[in-house]
Amino acid sequence: MVTCFVYPVHSQTDADERDYSIDIEFFRIFPARQVVYCEKDTIYYFDDGGHGHGYVYRPCEYIDFNTTNIIFMGRNIIFKEDFRLRTKIPTSNIPTLKVIYHSIASHPYGTTIVLSPTDSRVYILYANEARELHMDNYRHIRQLFFKQKRSIRQLFFKEERGKYFVMGIDGRMYRITIRIDAATLQHVFCRYYTDKNGLYYFDNDGGQKLETSNGTHLKAVLHEQYFVYGDAAYLYGEPPRNMTRKDLRLNANEINLIRTEDLYINDSNKLFRISHNGYIRPVSPADVIKEGAAPQSPIDEWKFFYNSARANLIENTLYDFRSSANRRTQSLHLIKTPDGFYGISSYNAVGVKFDDVMIYNVEIDDYEPIEIDQFRQLSFLLYIYKNQLYYADTQPVETELDVQRLQPIRLNGRPTQFFTDGTYLVGGNNFGKTQIEERGGQTWRKAAAPMFSDVDWESLQVVYPSLMIDKNNIYRIVNSNLQIVPIKDLGIEVIVVPVIGTAELEFSQP
Repeated sequence: MVTCFVYPVHSQTDADERDYSIDIEFFRIFPARQVVYCEKDTIYYFDDGGHGHGYVYRPCEYIDFNTTNIIFMGRNIIFKEDFRLRTKIPTSNIPTLKVIYHSIASHPYGTTIVLSPTDSRVYILYANEARELHMDNYRHIRQLFFKQKRSIRQLFFKEERGKYFVMGIDGRMYRITIRIDAATLQHVFCRYYTDKNGLYYFDNDGGQKLETSNGTHLKAVLHEQYFVYGDAAYLYGEPPRNMTRKDLRLNANEINLIRTEDLYINDSNKLFRISHNGYIRPVSPADVIKEGAAPQSPIDEWKFFYNSARANLIENTLYDFRSSANRRTQSLHLIKTPDGFYGISSYNAVGVKFDDVMIYNVEIDDYEPIEIDQFRQLSFLLYIYKNQLYYADTQPVETELDVQRLQPIRLNGRPTQFFTDGTYLVGGNNFGKTQIEERGGQTWRKAAAPMFSDVDWESLQVVYPSLMIDKNNIYRIVNSNLQIVPIKDLGIEVIVVPVIGTAELEFSQP
């Protein structure tokens, strides 16, 4: 049985400076002072009579530094003194808890679903809300998959076995009425599941089989807005009422993303818009570019590649960030089509056509027409072109990282602010501090920030996009830099409730 990981305080600590502090969530921990400060809202008043809102740290008098624990449980970071109040879970149950669902999102909160076998309960935690569900009539199978227990009558008369149910992330139980292979059923995302025979979506009607795998258990690959199962891609959001989930199916080999003020996803036959609230509706190409220049080629031949907010336009040719020309474009999303390059405004979806798009290549020390299959945006400030890492002003970066394998660590398809090449861990928009060097008239950046390699990948968990933890360290992104906090330096016992099955880290070779 998998139980909680408990990382006790070491007898000696390197954190012997009284002013040394560690910020975690809404707390500031001073190990040498043996005190925890809490973040408190405050109002600032100015001499002119105005005021502003902010926060200050004040001692948390209710937290006993010598006896407390800090508990990491999915998206939640909770001190022992707060645990029962914030989660409704008895503290005595902590050693047996299991996180059976954990999500991260672009907003500050994610949903965490916790199973407590001790009291046959499921607890759903979101923001500052906690819901308790009684599960006495269900037996947990795996992840969000349950089996209804047989009643005494059923046992006595040997009536049919208990039925299978899946739990939605809202806590509702959805009965499975279609045939499944219970021994191989695995959760994918939301109400999508797979077994050795195919892909399913479970709803109020008992379920729908979406794909058949002919006895082969295919692994679904999660992306930020959709997942891929074999040759099929399914979108995560909510479709209109007159559409079924199967109507959202796209050809995974032809899938294309176009970003303007909304997100568009298409293949050669279908085009969908995903709005900011996650709702999906089918649209036409005319909805993507509302006025101005629009490509003549079919939308499945459009290839979105990067945002040109800092690029320069010279005689209708778009140059990337390094050019010294003084005329800059507005914020545009760029698209390559068979009939040329286009930009789409981020704000009003107005299109403009360019003669060409040029990008700097350090190998030739000059600009060249961009080969978009060789371009990969890695973070807001970093991109890769022809296996060379560049900073946003087109300064090449010298690094020990395996640039070809470098990619973000993801949880349930959503990227975090951490990156790995399979050996080193880095993080933030610019991977921390860099040294600037001049080489033959070209400005280079040399990665000076530490690239951490001693990660315990087996115990590593994503807490939220800018914080992870393993059995030895807490990893944080602070001011776009990777900060590593050894657990032994906290001076407080750390407990990590394990995530079971549903939330999987993804950082395989791209």
